[in-house]
Amino acid sequence: MTINEVRSSAIRMRREHREDFRDIGFANAPLSYTDAVRLFSSIYGQEPQQEDILTIEGRLSNITRQTKAVDILEYLATYPSGLMVTGLQEHCRAVQKFKGDNYGVIDPMNPQGLSMMNTEQMVVFLGGLMANRPPNSNFFFFVRK
Repeated sequence: MTINEVRSSAIRMRREHREDFRDIGFANAPLSYTDAVRLFSSIYGQEPQQEDILTIEGRLSNITRQTKAVDILEYLATYPSGLMVTGLQEHCRAVQKFKGDNYGVIDPMNPQGLSMMNTEQMVVFLGGLMANRPPNSNFFFFVRK
């Protein structure tokens, strides 16, 4: 989906739930945690289970954030899809675990679109994403299929 299609879907879903959508009506307005869960549920055709969604307090020390990043990558390895999405506030990124020590990161703000990283680079990358973010903006959604 394009960014505009995602935003239109989020607005439509809020209307269906009889919720105010004006806060997400502008082009760069961040979607909420609830919006993201609804979107991924509709895109993948299944309601997420509680264990599919992690939120992490990002106002932690750099070492603690990197430890959490290692935990996230280990948890991702337990999902057959090897796919997770992280983001909110600024934008979402998709992370795909490949064989061995390889990850792909799809980032709509990256001019190349796709970055390949090893585990060490992913730990630094995820630790940086988490920095200074409250839990509902520090969102990790693990895709079952």
